[in-house]
Amino acid sequence: MLRGYEVPGWLALFPRRHADSANALSDDEADGLGRALRRSSEAIRPERHAA
Repeated sequence: MLRGYEVPGWLALFPRRHADSANALSDDEADGLGRALRRSSEAIRPERHAA
């Protein structure tokens, strides 16, 4: 977690290289980022961590 970004419920994903916008990513990069977003979102869903 990046210091200063400790906000419950927020998720930040960054591509491995700088891109000015999401449409500047290659198809492979966009696919990988989308898969990472889906996996990460699933991992932090509140009901997965309910007691």
